[in-house]
Amino acid sequence: MKFNPDANYKAFKEEIAKLDALRSGAKAVRTKEFLPQLEREESNSYETRKKQTILTNYTEKTVNAVKGLIFRKPLTFENLKLDDKNIDSEGQTLNRFAQDVAESGFWNGHACIMVDAPSADNITTLEEERQAGIKPYFTLVERKNVISSKTKYINGKVTLVEVVIKEESGIEDVEQYRVLKIGSGEIWHVKEGNEILMKIWDSGLKYIPLTTFYTRRKAEMVSKPMFTGIADLNIRHLQEDSMSWRIKAYAGNPILKIWGQTDQMKKDEGVTISVNSAMTFSSKEEGDAEWLVYKGEELGLFERSMANIEQKIAMLGLSMLSSKEATKELTATEKSIDSAQEQADLSSIAQNLEDTLNEADKMWCDMAGETHIEDSIGVNREFVKELLTPAEVTELRKQYASGLLDKATFWQLMEQGGWFKNVDIKALKANVVDGEPDFATT
Repeated sequence: MKFNPDANYKAFKEEIAKLDALRSGAKAVRTKEFLPQLEREESNSYETRKKQTILTNYTEKTVNAVKGLIFRKPLTFENLKLDDKNIDSEGQTLNRFAQDVAESGFWNGHACIMVDAPSADNITTLEEERQAGIKPYFTLVERKNVISSKTKYINGKVTLVEVVIKEESGIEDVEQYRVLKIGSGEIWHVKEGNEILMKIWDSGLKYIPLTTFYTRRKAEMVSKPMFTGIADLNIRHLQEDSMSWRIKAYAGNPILKIWGQTDQMKKDEGVTISVNSAMTFSSKEEGDAEWLVYKGEELGLFERSMANIEQKIAMLGLSMLSSKEATKELTATEKSIDSAQEQADLSSIAQNLEDTLNEADKMWCDMAGETHIEDSIGVNREFVKELLTPAEVTELRKQYASGLLDKATFWQLMEQGGWFKNVDIKALKANVVDGEPDFATT
């Protein structure tokens, strides 16, 4: 068996790597991939610039904001058979685990929950696990670690029939792969190209014990990350901030220009620059000196460009958090995990998370030999929309005036932001032919 990434993994590898770098923080983005060395930039200068570059992580802030809306209320439990105080065998609560799953899905488009059981000597079947009293647990599987998957139509439904997960082996120079199939599982080690089957077991299940939480589903085990647009702008902001720092470094070090020779230079004493020393010439006509100061027009351009990027990021994030459909009643089709909607709102995302957690709970009950109760886990779908602040309203108006925001979106965001209170919106719009109403923002 060759553990090669499949086409879906390869198609999104670069995008996931970019998001993973932002998620990891400043150190991960201080590379030539994200901060390329400029033409004619000396290596020492480039290395200094890299080390001094600061990441303002707007993508992380947006992810945390969306996660905060969903988890402003904790999960609700009813008739749970599993231990919600230790869901992963390492003491993590179900509520905290669900937040990790959601965060991973927001960053990467989807995240998986694998239901597994502790290894034990001489136990290779599900029945033996039950007899030994071994309880299964949940494990978060990041998208980047699922290197391949296969599906088939079974009873008219697309069904996962094989998935390969790359894991930590704990052994130097050894790669570990978990291969899950319907009814069985395997652990493989790969060292220097040699593949060694380390373990095989009979799961006793008619499905693979792995379920997936999607935020922007495209197909089974395929999704589009939610915040790619913000991430791209975040990288551009990082680059321009780095360039701005470079210009400031030069601007803060003016160069001394000298015409003629000072008395010290004539004596081969060089020139000393300090507040307690001076340069003397025979006459002003024979010599002079002045500072060559960097004017910094480019710095202004970078600062304006960075401010524009920040505005675009703010608008993308605001649009995401102000979904018009956020509290609508979902139809049966929208509830289905097979629904591949491109513009998933917070409510459907929360519903998807709830479905995924309940599916994992069902798998846990199957493996533990317990009776599963439907919809045992509930996820909050009551999203309190914060009123727009005067500063945010001013920002919206700037975006509209500059053409970055169209009129329809402007009105929608203003209305959703609770700015128009006890006002007939239709009448107000009718009185405004062009532009936006001249309302106060202070």
